[in-house]
Amino acid sequence: MTEFNYPLWLNQAFLEVLKKSLKVASEYESLEDNSLYISFKVNYDGVQLSRSMRERFPEEIMIVIQNEYWNLQVNEENFSIDLSFNGVLETVIVPYKAIISFSDPEYKVGYEFIGEEFLTSSADDQSHKDKLADQQKQNENENDNTPNMYDEDEISKTLTDILAKKSPFEKDPAKPKKKAKIVTLNKK
Repeated sequence: MTEFNYPLWLNQAFLEVLKKSLKVASEYESLEDNSLYISFKVNYDGVQLSRSMRERFPEEIMIVIQNEYWNLQVNEENFSIDLSFNGVLETVIVPYKAIISFSDPEYKVGYEFIGEEFLTSSADDQSHKDKLADQQKQNENENDNTPNMYDEDEISKTLTDILAKKSPFEKDPAKPKKKAKIVTLNKK
């Protein structure tokens, strides 16, 4: 039986979009009109964040990468960045598996990751199949009247548009600004 593991595929695709955005941002001192909003779990293993910030935000925090950031380094398993919190410079390290969501409001692009297990599990792995089955049962038990919007053409077009851009931060005055469409994916 063929399995279509859309949560895994979407997580992997959007993780690459996030990494590409971070790599482009690392080449600039400021993003001017753009901003990357990244939410992550504060207590996830490998997150580096000061005690005072952990006390203020004990579960999750959202950082904004726009005007004041330094030393942004994009690695295979995490990224690190120097940010100023209330005038205090701090190095923050965020493993990708700790990330909950990211967005760039200027381009109307955003994604909420579907659990860390979907970033690392294989479709052939039995424990992964069990997790998917449990998640499906849990979702069936929730009373969610939101319509399901899996539109394969829109997803494909949106991802193609995002990945095809040389840089979402470069401005070409001769071309009108393209906006990526938001595709909402609701759990069934």
